Amino acid sequence: MGDRERVLVVGGTGRTGVKLVDKLRTDPSLTVCVLARDREKADMLFASDDEVEIIEGDLTNTAEWEDSLDGVSQVVTAVSCGLRTDPLVVLGLREAPGRLPHEVDHDGIASLAAAASRHGVKRLVAVTTASAGTPWSPAAMFLNAACYGSVKWKFEGEQA
Repeated sequence: MGDRERVLVVGGTGRTGVKLVDKLRTDPSLTVCVLARDREKADMLFASDDEVEIIEGDLTNTAEWEDSLDGVSQVVTAVSCGLRTDPLVVLGLREAPGRLPHEVDHDGIASLAAAASRHGVKRLVAVTTASAGTPWSPAAMFLNAACYGSVKWKFEGEQA
C-alpha cells in the first residue's frame, strides 16, 4: 500500500458514496479511505475489505480529523444532508434540525476544501446535484423549497 495514491471519499457510506468506494477500490493504484460519522455503519459496509481505511469523523468538524488528510492526494465528496423542509420550522414553530444543507453542503465543504489545501491535497471532486449551476430552473426551485435550500447550498459549496 506504500506506493499507492490515497483517495478519501467523504460521504462514502451513503447511497452514492458506496458506489464510488466500490469503483475506486478496484483500482490497484489506489488506497481508498472513507470518512464516516457512523463507525458501525462503515464497519458493516467495508469490514470484509481490508483495503478500505475508515476514518471516523464528521464533515462539519474537520478540525477533529483533518490530520488524516496527510498523504491524501485526492478527495471525492458525495455528501448530502437529505433533509426535507419542515413547514413548521420555516414558520418558526419548531426548532430546526441539525445538519442542515448550509452546515453540510456549504460550511462543511468549505472547511474540507480549506483543510485539503493545508494538507497538500491535489484534487477535490464533488458529486453535488443537478441544477446547482442554474438556480432559477424549475428543478432547482423545487429542490430549494423542498429541501431547505439544498441546491443553493450545494452551489455555494462548489464555489468553496
